[in-house]
Amino acid sequence: MLKETSTLRLEAQKESLQKDLQLLQKDLQTLQANIDKQNQRIEDINAATNRFSIALTGFGILITLVVAIAGAAAWYSAGTKAKEAAQDWVRSHETELLEQVKRAQAEVEAKVGIFETAVAQASQHLQSQIDAIKATVDAIGEKAAQVSQRMQTHEDAVKQEAEGAKAQIRAAVAAATPAAPTAEQKSALREEAKRITQKPEADYTFKDWESRALNAYNESDWDTAALFFGNAARSISAPPLGVARSLFGRAIALGLKGHSGEAVASYEEVVRRFGEAAEVPLREQVEVPLKKQVAMALVNKGVTQGQLGRAEKEVASYEEVVRRFGEAAEVPLKEQVAKALVNKGVTQKQLGRTEEAVASYEEVVRRFGEAVEVPLKEPVATALFNKGVAQGQLGRAEEAVASYEEVVRRFGEAAEVPLKEQVAMALVNKGVTQGQLGRAEEAVASYEEVVRRFGEAAEVPLKKLVAIALNSLGFDLLLKTKRSWSDSGSRKRDLGLAEARFLSAHEYASSNSMVMGNLAYVYFLSGRRELVSEMLQRALQAGGEELYNATIQDTKTDSVPEDAEFRAIVEKTWVQLQTQAAKKVVPRPSEEGTGGLPSSE
Repeated sequence: MLKETSTLRLEAQKESLQKDLQLLQKDLQTLQANIDKQNQRIEDINAATNRFSIALTGFGILITLVVAIAGAAAWYSAGTKAKEAAQDWVRSHETELLEQVKRAQAEVEAKVGIFETAVAQASQHLQSQIDAIKATVDAIGEKAAQVSQRMQTHEDAVKQEAEGAKAQIRAAVAAATPAAPTAEQKSALREEAKRITQKPEADYTFKDWESRALNAYNESDWDTAALFFGNAARSISAPPLGVARSLFGRAIALGLKGHSGEAVASYEEVVRRFGEAAEVPLREQVEVPLKKQVAMALVNKGVTQGQLGRAEKEVASYEEVVRRFGEAAEVPLKEQVAKALVNKGVTQKQLGRTEEAVASYEEVVRRFGEAVEVPLKEPVATALFNKGVAQGQLGRAEEAVASYEEVVRRFGEAAEVPLKEQVAMALVNKGVTQGQLGRAEEAVASYEEVVRRFGEAAEVPLKKLVAIALNSLGFDLLLKTKRSWSDSGSRKRDLGLAEARFLSAHEYASSNSMVMGNLAYVYFLSGRRELVSEMLQRALQAGGEELYNATIQDTKTDSVPEDAEFRAIVEKTWVQLQTQAAKKVVPRPSEEGTGGLPSSE
């Protein structure tokens, strides 16, 4: 991963690199012009040298001609005597004339030497300038290469981060959950989407539309995500798996926007177009992923129909998953079958068909109970836990305890957090059921096992379950205190122990309304009335009417004289909160139910 950087810093860096490259190119052009000027100067010097050499040669010839002409003139004008006289004169002045010619030649040679020295110096200076220019050009070229390399590295990093972000968002789309890419990945994805928008949509490829769809999904822009996923599915360059994946993504986005009917239609299109995936070649690389998309679409279609209140159609969708893929050998398809069966059981229980729900859960265990793959272990653990809940509702408490114990036996040593969570939930429910059976000591042991196993866990879901176990232990001590209320020594000791449990539970889950309500109750019973009002108000604000009714009921269990006063305080506080709520909505957290499992990767 790259170090964290914002979009603005990435854009500023890219613009700075582009400006540096432009300046370097301008410097390179200027230096090239200087080189051209120096080459022209060298050519001018060479031309001047040639002209001077020609002039020097002509001067020598001219002197020779003068001497010859003078001798000829004297010869022909004076006759024989003149010729003789001229010859005598030439002979007598020959040395002088030769000396004059030599002196003239020497002067010319000296001037030529001076000129050649000047030319050599100029040439050397010019060569130094050329070498310096070349060095500068090389430096500029090296810097330009570095700038280009930095830009390419940046582009490669952006692409890598964008691909990582898209992989995470695809998984989030499949699970119908918000995406959670890193800041760098989000920035890279936005930059990639911005780059794509610079070309006409008519030139978009499937990958372009998908990238923009995933970016919109990451920004929680469900309408745009649905639109772009639809465009990706219709792209002529889209492979079959890409089409199925895009239609699935479109359905998820529509569902998140609240368009559940359209989402169902999109899931159905996946099934209609790719339900016979065996016709596609490359079995392991294409057929199985396509079949998985079909299975996922059917599972999510069922969940969405349940949200629309079409429970019977929801069950039918899950049954179709089992019918189509129940005998599949591939783990990705088995996983969808297991989810479908678990969801089927949940829906059957909601319809009041609890016995059928138990049968669905047992089918999950029968089919996949011996599987070693984590994607199959999770639905098995969920099925066993849900089976225990259903058995408890049917009045078969002992069978429920056995189902919870089966969860612990099978998955008690699992390292995966989802499986740990199922174990903790099973132990908590086992304790509740044992308490209902009057086996208080066994119930306490079950709650203590939760604390022993998961008291050091850092994961929030496990900490919440530890808080529930501690709260149950504290409440057991509280009831024990009320049953021996007349013994002041025991009362003080047990109230202190109960308070310690509630405070520990509060540390694990500070927003647990039941824990806050029990703390307020302990403060009241131990005589610290100044701490009651604030804690009770926070508890009722968080827990609402459900907590109000439970607290009133608690004051009637193993009742003591002080309970009447505490009940009056609870009722007064509740009325005050209701009056405030009539003027202003008071927000309070809510817990998610155990509805259908969305299909995910």
